[in-house]
Amino acid sequence: MPTAIARLGTALWGTFVFLSAATSMAAQPVPAAVSAFTGKFGNLYSLFEHRQFAELDRQISQIQKNYEAGKVTDQDLLDAYRAIYNPNVVPDYFYDDWVKQFPKSHAAHVMRGLHYKILAHKARGGQFSNQTPQANFDKMDQLYRMAYPDLQVSLGMTRKPVMAYYTLLDMANHVASRDQKRQLYENAIKAVPDSFILRRQYMHTLETRWGGSIGEMADFLNDCKDKGLSKDQMNVLEAMVYKDQGWIAFQAEQYAVALPQLTKSAALVSGKEQLMAPSAAAETFGEIGDSYLRTGKNADAVVWYTRALTVAGGCDCEDHYYANRGLAQERLGHVDDAMRDYITGADKGNDWAQSLLGVYYWKGTHVPVDKKKAAHYMKMAVDQGEEAAIKNWPLLQKEL
Repeated sequence: MPTAIARLGTALWGTFVFLSAATSMAAQPVPAAVSAFTGKFGNLYSLFEHRQFAELDRQISQIQKNYEAGKVTDQDLLDAYRAIYNPNVVPDYFYDDWVKQFPKSHAAHVMRGLHYKILAHKARGGQFSNQTPQANFDKMDQLYRMAYPDLQVSLGMTRKPVMAYYTLLDMANHVASRDQKRQLYENAIKAVPDSFILRRQYMHTLETRWGGSIGEMADFLNDCKDKGLSKDQMNVLEAMVYKDQGWIAFQAEQYAVALPQLTKSAALVSGKEQLMAPSAAAETFGEIGDSYLRTGKNADAVVWYTRALTVAGGCDCEDHYYANRGLAQERLGHVDDAMRDYITGADKGNDWAQSLLGVYYWKGTHVPVDKKKAAHYMKMAVDQGEEAAIKNWPLLQKEL
């Protein structure tokens, strides 16, 4: 991450503890109900979608009370919050209205903070820091500044504010120093000493890609052994260590080294993907698929991409898994399956699949020539800056 952004983020983190009031948003007209969400706590999203905040607040507050009474786990609580959140369709003022109607609601403030946190991460994008425009960091910082006050005030609204600390740890991973992240984790564990998801989130901050190391992760894993965690929970933390080892080898294109580590990680969380976090499990399975794809083992790649997609649940890498599974299917001669995956990947935003489909519809590869569809997909790729599409676009335009 650029030094200027690191300084800005650290400064902001230092002032965070002094913030105490939620941001104020102007009321706006309410649109028609948005698309329904389904899942374990799908009823919560339905209440949110239809702006039935009184009943929503009652139910989510009851889940919080059940957690504090030991009747449900912190993972259950996290799943409930995730069920409410749908960043693609829900505008800011839904959250503002919830807070306005229930200004003393822990859940309302956490959800608005979580909303801005996720928007911040989307604004930053998933590229490495040296590939990310400064404007993306600026937007992330702006959205973080909108999230902090709600999360700060929510800490004093319930006995075990695990979700507020969980969200803050995630944010700290992007802007805080290692010492600040450790201090925040210690504060969080002091408030919620039996939490698994806080330990999992802190383990995430120790990953190599975030400036940590395998040694730090191993030490933390050992530190967790006498903290009352279940075998499944310890397996998840151990799987994260293997996953990081595999990631390091994968980034170095040492696929023969990466595969054993990644498959160990996958085995430890088999059937417990929700406990690891579906996106993290999907990333593990997807990297196994990528490793097989890059070593020419296309049938194995299809198996692991399929497994990744089974648990991906709309994560940012979903388009990548569809596109790469399409490539593996095409190499195997499964053209119809390949085209379905390419189209799904392209529709979900994969620029490589968009560019490829543009060429296929242009030249009639696997499909009848359809220059209107070719232009549709190639323009999508051009708009995302895909290099091959940018070169091909003027040539296609001459034939339209």
